[in-house]
Amino acid sequence: MSGCTAIRAQGYTSGHAAMRLTSHTPGCPVSHFMPEASHSYTAVGKPADSCFFHRSFAVEIQTCITRNKDTMEKETLYVAFSTQKGGAGKTTLTVLVASYLHYVKGMNVAVVDCDYPQHSIAEMRKRDLKTVMEDEYYKSMAYRQLQRIGKKAYPVVESTAEDAVEKAGALLEKMPGTDIVFFDLPGTVNSGGVLGTLANMDYIFSPIAADRVVMESTLRFASRLNDTLVAAGKTNIKGLYLLWNMVDGREKSELYGVYEQVIAELGLKVLKTFLPDSKRFRRELTGGHRALFRSTLFPADGTALRGSNLKEIAEEILSLIDR
Repeated sequence: MSGCTAIRAQGYTSGHAAMRLTSHTPGCPVSHFMPEASHSYTAVGKPADSCFFHRSFAVEIQTCITRNKDTMEKETLYVAFSTQKGGAGKTTLTVLVASYLHYVKGMNVAVVDCDYPQHSIAEMRKRDLKTVMEDEYYKSMAYRQLQRIGKKAYPVVESTAEDAVEKAGALLEKMPGTDIVFFDLPGTVNSGGVLGTLANMDYIFSPIAADRVVMESTLRFASRLNDTLVAAGKTNIKGLYLLWNMVDGREKSELYGVYEQVIAELGLKVLKTFLPDSKRFRRELTGGHRALFRSTLFPADGTALRGSNLKEIAEEILSLIDR
């Protein structure tokens, strides 16, 4: 029996995939800093599903919606930064927003990294952990953060797109108080299971940039999702929003005005806040101890946060998802 079929037969299930707890050095502050539910899953590649825009959406949706909202006592929101074009910044956005909400806003979040096979966020977590374990400055920083916020780092779970919702459900059995699960999906909807996972999201945010290729690809992706999934009301999706990323401050505002007019004519919504094009978004933990920005273990440094609009976009997202 397939995963989707089994879930449909039971109404709702989170699955019981085999898990292996991440081990750490006994007595090390980082051991206490890491979440108990830090699982390492073995992702298995599956053939790409080329039917995204070719087969009946109705059939796909009915066979892939695995969440039963009526049976959930406290709804954990499923949120994805997703787009049809790779390199649009969805992975960076996932990490930045997840870290800000978890470490600064006091929310409990988790990340399911479905971007098989590179699993960029899971690899970032490994780099972050290695740096902290080997650097006394960051080790002390991790310990002070744990003392200050009183909780561990959010879990990052590896998965394929097909198994993402089931893996999230298994995670929530271990962490029932989770507010938001973020999903980092592959950069193409032709990857197997992406449609089914998107149909189970509560909110989808799609990054766009003022580049013709990126715009055309993203608008095609978003408008078809909106027309076929969101507007039809047959999925869990409560909202689909575009957000401006990598905005060059030197460009004329009229250009964005023209783009937003086209977006509005397509019936799509755009966040008011934009993210500027800045090298700071790529700044990770380093031996030089520079003000960090992108990390799975820490929030963006306050000095680097100014002018980034990260705080503003996170707050706008929270207002849209009513959290």
